[in-house]
Order: sequence, then C-alpha cells, then structure tokens
Amino acid sequence: MMTKGNDLTVVVTGAAGYLGSCVAATLLDAGHDVVPVDNFSTGSVRSVRDQVVKRVDVRDRQAVRNVTKNADAVIHLGAVSDVEASEQAPEHAFDVNVGGTENVAWVCRERGIPLSFAGSVAVFGEPESFPLHPDRPRDPLNVYGVTKQMNEDDIRLLSSRTFPAHVFLMANLFGAHGEGDDGMVRKRTVIDIFVNAARSNEPLTVYDPGTQARNFIHVKDVADAYRRSIETLVNAEDGATTYTVASDQVRSVLDIAEFVQEIAKDELGYVPPIERVKNPRDEAISEEFSMETAPVVNDLGFNPSRTVEDSIRQMLSR
Repeated sequence: MMTKGNDLTVVVTGAAGYLGSCVAATLLDAGHDVVPVDNFSTGSVRSVRDQVVKRVDVRDRQAVRNVTKNADAVIHLGAVSDVEASEQAPEHAFDVNVGGTENVAWVCRERGIPLSFAGSVAVFGEPESFPLHPDRPRDPLNVYGVTKQMNEDDIRLLSSRTFPAHVFLMANLFGAHGEGDDGMVRKRTVIDIFVNAARSNEPLTVYDPGTQARNFIHVKDVADAYRRSIETLVNAEDGATTYTVASDQVRSVLDIAEFVQEIAKDELGYVPPIERVKNPRDEAISEEFSMETAPVVNDLGFNPSRTVEDSIRQMLSR
C-alpha cells in the first residue's frame, strides 16, 4: 500500500474520446496533474484544459512504460468500445482490448501503480434477473463482452499482491461535455438520436415493443467516480475490486421518446411524432435493468446526481 497526498499525477488512456476527455477534465479541475494519452483511432479531442493529448498506443508496452514513468495512478479507458466494430474486426478488438490492457496492467504490476479500469456490463450477456451486481455470473455474448471479461480476469490476477485496482462495470453513458478543441463532445445514444430528430421535426423512431429498458448514467457522474477511484486507490491494499457503476435511472425507449415529445413542445413549439417500427435486431427484451450501487456508494462516496430529463431539457433548449 502506498500513501499519497491530494495532488496526484494520473495517466488517462483513451483521453481523446468521449469518456476519457471528461475524466481528464474532471481530474484537472480537482487539482491533479494529468497525462492524457490516446492513439486517435476514434477519439478526436486534441487537448483538455490546455493539456495536449499525447499520441500513445497501449499495444506498445514500452510506450506505456515511458508515459507512466512518473505516474501515481493510471485510468485505463482506451479500447475498441463499440460492439459492432468488435464483431467486424475481432482480431483488432482482441489486440487493443486484451493485449493493450495486459500491457497497462503488466506495467502497473512492475511498478506498483494503482489502476482504475473501464469494464462493461456486456460481460453479463443477457441477464435473467436484476439487479446486476459484481458477483453475478459472466456470460458474454459477443467479442466485445469476451474481451472485457478477459480484461477483468487479467487485472484480478496481475494485481494480486502487487497493486490496487478497481474495475467499473458501467451502465449506459449519456450527456454531453465541453472538453477539448472540438466543442461539445457527445456519444450517439438513443437520447441524442431522439433529440436530433426532434430538432429537425422528424419522427422519433421506436423499435417495438418500446419497453426495452436500460440504466442510464451521465458521463460527468462517471468521470467523478473515476476521480474518487484513484484518490481511494493510492491508499488502498493490493488486489482488484469490481463495482457496478450506475444510477437509479432505468428508462425504456418509449419513456425517453415521450419525454422528448413533452420537452420539445415547450422548447421548440411543436411535438415530433413517435413512429413505431419492427425491431430489426434479434435481441432479448428486458423491461428492467437495475444495478447494485451500494458498494460503490459506500466505498467511494459516489453519488450520481444528473438526470436524463434535465439533460434532454438542456439539449433541446440550446
């Protein structure tokens, strides 16, 4: 266990992306020194709070060693994080997600550097019951989920008696943030799709049955969870702890569409129609997607506060 003060030097991989740039900004705002890195394969943010994002590929172990030379902690977010992209190029997804994460974890093992890692609820596959929690059996159904389960297993093995680590299995991120040179940074979620359609007075397309639900959590709340994670890890015992990181905001697709309609009436002066269409995907439909948050709340003091409704209202009022 290492003992550190409040000001930490933190390497953030994937810092050119949606979550990574938000995490880097959150750490900088909290007074930490940040070394943001990315290989720019998908992310486009070139600087965060005037900190230039350095070009580093996590598949290059020596490059990882070099950039973590003075690090107090690492937040590893760099990955092929799209399910379809992983299916289309599985070997590439394996090289980046598994090989890259093993490199990061190995270097943390060499130097005893705390690690906070972005896992995924994709490791659970199609859950038969809720709430989801870290002790649930893993049954990933796609390449992306398999790589994330391998990541979790690797970190657990490599961190044993050598460095402290957190693995976050995160709910669906939403919301925009203004970090970097590219203006607002967004993720293409059902929320953004509906808001963009409403702005164009186009139908809000809802795949039947419309009751399919997800747990939503704002990107800025998740970024705060990572800040709390590294501030805790630098004084923690070695070994890995997995957390499900979520909110109490379980919303169906139809719920979101109807709320966009309601807010559009107030903010835009018209009500975009909802268009129900046949679901083109062969997927299990769950009307529940609750996740256990007591451990991450109790251990890290995590308290998500931003709501889907407020975010939609802000997006439509701009």
